[in-house]
Amino acid sequence: MADTHARRQNTLTLLGAEHRAIEKRLDAFKHATDHDLERNATLVQRAGELLCKHAVVEEEILYAARAALRKPDEIDQNEAHAELFLPNHRSKDSRR
Repeated sequence: MADTHARRQNTLTLLGAEHRAIEKRLDAFKHATDHDLERNATLVQRAGELLCKHAVVEEEILYAARAALRKPDEIDQNEAHAELFLPNHRSKDSRR
């Protein structure tokens, strides 16, 4: 049980650190001058890489843990939102 709590805390710490790192890159991009194209491209590329990594951590760890705690007849609000607003989105159940 203590090991599970430590892993949960580590995951939340990692997600928080990733949020701050992404915000830092986007803030630097927001305040960058238009003529520094190479720096701007690097900031945007790195923010994109961090967002991809972050999405994987959320999807595979955080959302999976939440789904495991959900009752079988309970609706996944995120999945319902994705199906409503993202026309090309397929739920995990329909991918099988």
